[in-house]
Amino acid sequence: MEIIKEISENELILLFLKSELYSNRFGKQITDQIQKDNQNENIITNPDLSKETQNVYRRRLLEKYRGYGINKHLFDNFPEKITWHRYLITKSELEKVKYINYDYWNKLSSETRLPVIAARNIKNGLEIFNVSNNNFINASKYIKSGGEFPPIILVCKSLEDDIVILEGHLRVTAYFLEPECIPYKLEVVLGVSKDFANWKLY
Repeated sequence: MEIIKEISENELILLFLKSELYSNRFGKQITDQIQKDNQNENIITNPDLSKETQNVYRRRLLEKYRGYGINKHLFDNFPEKITWHRYLITKSELEKVKYINYDYWNKLSSETRLPVIAARNIKNGLEIFNVSNNNFINASKYIKSGGEFPPIILVCKSLEDDIVILEGHLRVTAYFLEPECIPYKLEVVLGVSKDFANWKLY
């Protein structure tokens, strides 16, 4: 892995929101909450990280629909102290990245938690809990047509330990449905904290 630069927690939160704003699963939750709060999507799509009022709101938004900072949902027992950096990773390094420890992803990947295995299963027609694979297929077509995704967000206890996807499960899976489209070096965001040992999804 090749380090690019360190980023702040505020930048991490913004990236997370940007990545999920247009997702089929979470996008409506974000837009509904923004409307309920009498805010505008520009606070995500055209942000000003120098304005603390915006940073505070984005943090609260992620808290409301994902449980960030309050030990709920995805962020249950999530570490408080994390060092975040942008990195470039190779395809071979991406192949070792794991899904979160969650029943759906475990079964889709034949209990390996590896997206490269899940992609193989999807190509073979495996569906878990009767959930359609269309979102994966559509995302892979988008990649093949030249489309680009926001950086995937990863976490680990240390650079010597397993690296786990925090945000971007669908995107990583889609890459391995079209592995020839994976860039030689892919930009990601990686958070490191020894306390990920206590995160229930690690």
